[in-house]
Amino acid sequence: MKIGTAGFSQTRIYPNTTFRLLRKLVLFCLIWCALWILFSTQEIQRLEDGRTKARHPHHRTASAFHIPPLTAYVEPFYLYDYSTSKKKLSLRSHGPDKLLRFTYPSVQSCDDIPEKLPVFHRADQDFLYGPNVRNKQSLIDESTTIDYAASTCPVLADPFLPWIHDFFPSDDGKKIEFVAHNRRRCNTDPANFMEEMRHLEPQVALMQPVPVTRISEDDARLLVPKAMWSDSNSVRYRLAASFSESTAKETRFICQFYQLANTVAEDEEIFQKQVIAETFSEYPYNYELDNARKPGSKTMLTAPIGDKDIHGAHNEKVWNSVLHFSCPVPEDLQSRVATGKTVEDGNRPTLFLDLVPIRTKPRRGADTFYPQDNSGSSKFDPMMAWGESHVLPEIKSSGRWSHIPICLPPQLSALRRRKKQNEQKLAVEQRNDGDKSLSA
Repeated sequence: MKIGTAGFSQTRIYPNTTFRLLRKLVLFCLIWCALWILFSTQEIQRLEDGRTKARHPHHRTASAFHIPPLTAYVEPFYLYDYSTSKKKLSLRSHGPDKLLRFTYPSVQSCDDIPEKLPVFHRADQDFLYGPNVRNKQSLIDESTTIDYAASTCPVLADPFLPWIHDFFPSDDGKKIEFVAHNRRRCNTDPANFMEEMRHLEPQVALMQPVPVTRISEDDARLLVPKAMWSDSNSVRYRLAASFSESTAKETRFICQFYQLANTVAEDEEIFQKQVIAETFSEYPYNYELDNARKPGSKTMLTAPIGDKDIHGAHNEKVWNSVLHFSCPVPEDLQSRVATGKTVEDGNRPTLFLDLVPIRTKPRRGADTFYPQDNSGSSKFDPMMAWGESHVLPEIKSSGRWSHIPICLPPQLSALRRRKKQNEQKLAVEQRNDGDKSLSA
């Protein structure tokens, strides 16, 4: 409708369909933004709670878990220089108060393994960390890595911790098998993840064996400053300066087996560790040696030269993606593990394991060694790398995976699962029969 005014015409606008749709769209956006802010606030508060727990590692609340929560003790990466410089490896003289503690209560029984192990973040956390697949967002900064460790997985905060995807006893009870992955191979675009690849180089070090020897506390006190002395007369460990003196020639983890006695005092559940024995991890084969024997293969660890050097990330070396190793079970426990006697009700373990990585600088180039290789091509010298007095810190002062439950071997677990399924099927049939008789 046109109305004449002062020599020109004006069109009067009435509400129409387009305007009403636009109004509904704006209303929808406002509601969506309000919900997003509410969810974000709750998620950030949850992460802050996780960070608070990490900063207060001795705080424990009463727990309803079937087993103690799987726990990671993170050794802050900035404390020591793990670059591949020629500088000799420094002693780690910190105490347990320097560690950050993160718990993962999603693993409440043996039935939750491996599905609920802390590996990836949930889909509803993508807005914080990006998607798990085809991610373009680096997570390497102090705040983000701590948040990620509190909510999801500690490997980015402490890249010496193996990225464990599964673990189980062998059927003969002689070993605890671990299946982990090399986290450094996940995000390898140097344009986005150059710093992340540099930060995750210790993931490759976990695939490189080291020689270690057992020593007494008295011997340790002759080699290290008083800050590293132990209050107990426990066994200590030293990086061996030669293979001839080593207790284990090719290892990377200390495996501590123990039982837990729990008490509840003032609404706090306290677990007392009763150590049974400690063993050294074993590789199924020497990863470095096999990598070197592949025709035309690069060395095990190299870094991209620039943002466009995609081949420097080793994308083609798929054989270095999976880390498989095992922890030998102490001999007097093997028959009990094999027969499932360390697991109550088929689901509640009474035997646990702490997995302690032995930390050394990642080896690259010619600085590798293969104890099985007689060609004499290795230039690695343990004496130059760490010397003959490099004593490892006590386990309680070491970054590690803790409270790893020892569950049933695969065959016994499969039998238990089938028995449970049959019992459930029988219960359903009996209930259906009862319903039919009532209706009749």
